[in-house]
Amino acid sequence: MYFDPGTGSMIIQVILGAIPVAAAFFVGLRKKIFKKKDEESVTEENAAEIQADDGFEDIDDE
Repeated sequence: MYFDPGTGSMIIQVILGAIPVAAAFFVGLRKKIFKKKDEESVTEENAAEIQADDGFEDIDDE
């Protein structure tokens, strides 16, 4: 089997690119699994207040 001389550098780039992707995946997974208790105890009223204060203006279709 023949490999071009650039194949080794391509493999290295793929590995180096996969490292931050895998790290971000596991950090996100860890945050999802180990939520703080405060986040779980959000009531419906608090959820509406949090959602209303998202930084975007409401647009009326009048």
